[in-house]
Amino acid sequence: MKVLGVTNSNSEHSSDFVFLKHTLSLFKVIETEVLDTKNTSIENCALYVISIKVDANYNDFVNSIKNVPVLLLISSDNEIKKVVIEQLKNVFIKNNCEISEVVVVADFKEAFSNRIVDTDLSLDLIRKINAIQFQRLKLKDDEYYTCGIDRSRNPCGDASEY
Repeated sequence: MKVLGVTNSNSEHSSDFVFLKHTLSLFKVIETEVLDTKNTSIENCALYVISIKVDANYNDFVNSIKNVPVLLLISSDNEIKKVVIEQLKNVFIKNNCEISEVVVVADFKEAFSNRIVDTDLSLDLIRKINAIQFQRLKLKDDEYYTCGIDRSRNPCGDASEY
């Protein structure tokens, strides 16, 4: 199984592509891949991560995505109106896509510098990714812990501590 990512832009410097790459890097226990916008192969796909910059033309791109589970990333260089978000969600629902989560980053140039600058927004994205990985997809990895606990210690204490 894979998490596949796609944007409405193939430019590696566009905000939606940068946002997509950053988000895919947060998936720690499943293989990820960025698809070309022309490539719509979704075989063996556990989740489709779709990054859309609402300042660009995205209608044809959005209407081409059907029958897949979706993590929707919405970015803009300006403020994003709730009506735009609802319209996007409705298109995906109409196309029989299950929306796992929606992440919105307005004023992208200020909010992003190789990572999300706003700590609350960054933590929110990480929590959503972890919920998708460990609850929705039910993935497990004994090497990956999100709470920072080192399992190498004896959970009952060590005799030398007394």
